[in-house]
Amino acid sequence: MLPNWDKNQRKELGRQHWNARMNELKVFKAQHDRWPRHRNALSEAERVLGVWLHGQRQSASRRRLAPSKLRALDSVVPGWNTRAKSRVRSR
Repeated sequence: MLPNWDKNQRKELGRQHWNARMNELKVFKAQHDRWPRHRNALSEAERVLGVWLHGQRQSASRRRLAPSKLRALDSVVPGWNTRAKSRVRSR
């Protein structure tokens, strides 16, 4: 048996899964011209993708997202970390 075989395989599968989600996000944004929602989503697929995006945004804001992932998201899905500006109530 090769040492760390399972560990390396798991790491590679995680990388593939993350890249697949990033590509799903790109397709979703292109098709719907909006970001997927993690609350009040129109489908389960949108909710899952919205939860993933929310997690990436949280990781980025806490500086816990790997620089390679930041670069990939910035390159493949520009504006992914844009937050909706809070609405200002008029008095």
